[in-house]
Amino acid sequence: MQSTQGNEAARTRAREKDRRYQDKCASIEKEELFPLLEQRFDMCNKVCGRSDVERLRERVRDAYQPHMTPHKISEIIKVVEQNIRHSLFQRTPEKLRGHYNQFSLEKLYENVARL
Repeated sequence: MQSTQGNEAARTRAREKDRRYQDKCASIEKEELFPLLEQRFDMCNKVCGRSDVERLRERVRDAYQPHMTPHKISEIIKVVEQNIRHSLFQRTPEKLRGHYNQFSLEKLYENVARL
């Protein structure tokens, strides 16, 4: 009986240690994502329409909530990037869109800013 209780206590300690490790990893990953999120939202402020920026502002704000996972933050970044890319493509001549389609977001931003 005592060994069963001892085994259960050891498993509980191991689960708690594993959970703390996972929380620490998620926290580090989130801290690495925040600068990218801020950079992308700043870029969005420069190229997207006011309504797009206002719509995305709440999602970006939600990313800083404690319950947000790194995966959810990455999804928010992708949505912001899609809006930026869409806004930039609207500014490019149609005949060049296929050419710009292969560019990274930064390169696309630089090239469209020169147009």
